[in-house]
Amino acid sequence: MAPSMPSAPALATIPPMTAHIETAVIVRRPRAAVFERLARLEAHADWMGDAASITFLTPQRQGVGTEMLVETRVGPLRSGDRMRITEWRVGEVIGISHLGEVKGDGVMELTDYGAGWTLVRWTERLKLPARFGGALGELAAAPILRMIFRADLARFAKLVEAEGDIAPEQG
Repeated sequence: MAPSMPSAPALATIPPMTAHIETAVIVRRPRAAVFERLARLEAHADWMGDAASITFLTPQRQGVGTEMLVETRVGPLRSGDRMRITEWRVGEVIGISHLGEVKGDGVMELTDYGAGWTLVRWTERLKLPARFGGALGELAAAPILRMIFRADLARFAKLVEAEGDIAPEQG
């Protein structure tokens, strides 16, 4: 006997597919120096290969409630990604919500890693619109975005470490 199809309420409890990306890098600089660089939101386009430009939508440029429009490019795909800072703990965490066409949330967490080093962990959960393939696009995008974010973090680490002339380790 073939299994029966779940009822509509049972289907509603299945979470929608999202692209889940996690990556990390060890930066050989103290956490305060790493956060100071990460807190310069306007400079994220300097190390994020997929961020073409950043335009602030609020007068504030740091902290919870800051909103910005990030023009993103991944291969031939282009999007204006509206984001809001949802969490800001100096030296520890910057969290964001994606509010535009791409939905989801992300967080960058900093923790001490040995004497004077910092582990930067970046996690994103993204729901892509239909024009980017929806759920199937998310499945295909996750490994590509993971590679992009890993390269972004490596560039970020090099920028921060340039003051100390030390090469990053990537995870």
